[in-house]
Amino acid sequence: MSDTDVTKTVNVQLNPNAQLGADADGADLPTLIVVSKVKGYIRDNAGLNTSSCAIEALSKKVMEEAAKGIENAKTAGRKTVMGRDIL
Repeated sequence: MSDTDVTKTVNVQLNPNAQLGADADGADLPTLIVVSKVKGYIRDNAGLNTSSCAIEALSKKVMEEAAKGIENAKTAGRKTVMGRDIL
């Protein structure tokens, strides 16, 4: 099976107060993106391969933006994170 046939997703509960980066034991961050879709997008649009560290960087970026959205929703007194909380 090629890596374009595999879809990797992870559901996590994000603690906006948690420090981003590797866990205390050095474990990697959870993957919050669909790896095969990102690799396919980059390959289709630029003809380039995608390293695992690029996937980790994108997942970290997603966590950072989600944390901002969480804080914005809480500040607005809502229990739902909306697009406007992130953008």
